Amino acid sequence: MGDKILYFGYGTNSRLEMMEGITGRKKLKGQPAFLKGYKLCIQKLNQMPNIVVPASPPRRLRDLLREQWGNNFESYVILPGGKNDIVRGTLWELTKNERDLVKNWEQIDYLYKEIKVKVTVENGQIFDALTESLGNNQKFDREIDGLNYQPFLRKIKDYIKISQEARLKYFERKNRARKK
Repeated sequence: MGDKILYFGYGTNSRLEMMEGITGRKKLKGQPAFLKGYKLCIQKLNQMPNIVVPASPPRRLRDLLREQWGNNFESYVILPGGKNDIVRGTLWELTKNERDLVKNWEQIDYLYKEIKVKVTVENGQIFDALTESLGNNQKFDREIDGLNYQPFLRKIKDYIKISQEARLKYFERKNRARKK
């Protein structure tokens, strides 16, 4: 794989149009994959940590999510489960910069934590990949069927618009940091 990073996207991140919105690159390479031993859950806004994140300007995470999505915000999240638990998603090949954009979108280190997992593609081949999981001491609302779920919890155009805005703000913060 060389300089490529393998990333397991679930929920919205399992869809090409979403990953194109997050990374800004068309025609990303990905293939259907399954993550065994994890369960798929939904987390609500009031279960998110209420910590300050490096938005533009820095904001409390819940306030930022509420402004972007409203009070009914929900997000998919995975956490370790039993041997029969499986989550359907996509195994993506990303560059380091694209992975950084996904980490920014997912608020890694603030909302979720990055984990290393083994995912299985349709031909049975197993790959090591990165993904995100529920953060420490966080709660979730409910567990759902990880094989049969709708990737988007609301209108896809909302996700695309907000992901593109997040990407632009990420680059603005990076440029400001370089100029200092």
